[in-house]
Formats: sequence, C-alpha cells, structure tokens
Amino acid sequence: MGIKSVYQEEESKDTKINAAFLGYGKERSQVYDVELTVYHKEPEEGKRSIAEAFANLNRLDILVVHGIDNNRAEFATVEVEEQEEDNPFADVDEKVKSYEQVSTGTKKGLEILNVFTGTYAKNLLTEEEITGESEQQDPFSNVSVSDDELPF
Repeated sequence: MGIKSVYQEEESKDTKINAAFLGYGKERSQVYDVELTVYHKEPEEGKRSIAEAFANLNRLDILVVHGIDNNRAEFATVEVEEQEEDNPFADVDEKVKSYEQVSTGTKKGLEILNVFTGTYAKNLLTEEEITGESEQQDPFSNVSVSDDELPF
C-alpha cells in the first residue's frame, strides 16, 4: 500500500490516510485508491497509539499489509481425546489418534507486515529493504494494542 497523504485531526487525534494498493487483475495488477480512518485510543504509558504511528508516515512510504474482511472464520485441527474409563483398549501401545477441525473464532482487520520509508528520496529500494533486514525506524515498533481492542 503506497501512502498518498496523511492527515491527523488535532482535536480527536484520529488519522485519515489516502493510499493506493495493488489488487489482482486478470492480466496485470489493478491500482485502487483507498481511504483509511484510524481512530485514536489512549495507549499505555511509554507507548503511542496506532493513529499516531500512521500520522508519522510520509508521502510515498510503502506499507506491506494483509487485509482480512467479512469476519472470516479461522480453523484449527485439534486432537480428539478419548475417554479412558470404559475403553478396553486404553492401555494398547498402538493407538490411532483422531483429529477434528474446529473454529477458533473470526478475524478481521489490517495486519502491517513491513514498512518502507524514504523510497522517494532514494528512488529505489535497496536489497536490505526488500528482504526486510534494514535498520530503518519503524513507526509501528512502539505501538500498543491490547487483547480487548482486537476484533476477534
């Protein structure tokens, strides 16, 4: 997602981001415009809110993100425990374990995977930035998000 502009309201400290992202196309990627609103929540002491982190982004910074919408269900495979009380084969050495798929809840939101800043001044991404090994300052490194704020 490429940042076009960022605006933070002084009173509410909410941040509005205008950006572009690449979507899948039939023959080549399609460019889409997107407007995000990040609402300010008071962070823990020593941390800053995610709205403030977005406000520190500059024009042409790039975010690598993964978005999930529509409350997609998440699943996990768990081992089914057999009751040992009435099972005559409880002490048999060669047991066959059975598994079942269960829903672990729903997930939605925007996950930030990587941040590339200063791409306009450099004109090109370096190999370190492409692999994510650069020691650039990440505006999201000091953001606090509690479990209560998660959408799932």
